[in-house]
Amino acid sequence: MILSAFTLFHVALSLAAIGLGFVVLYGLLTAQRFEGWNALFLWTTVGMLAIIRKRIFLNVSRCGFDGSANLEAKVVEVAVR
Repeated sequence: MILSAFTLFHVALSLAAIGLGFVVLYGLLTAQRFEGWNALFLWTTVGMLAIIRKRIFLNVSRCGFDGSANLEAKVVEVAVR
């Protein structure tokens, strides 16, 4: 039950991050700054990486990928903004 909830939340957050990534890409290509959209994109990616880390901690992920470096880099990126 908890694994399916994690997976569903992770998929929803991933799809939101992908959609927000397209908005941010549009702003990048048209030389416009969408401050709120950029922040929301960064926070959804931080949330997605935190879920990956939690799944690895619960030992439910079969991959050897540890999202630690990515998560810390994204948190620093959000803080610097």
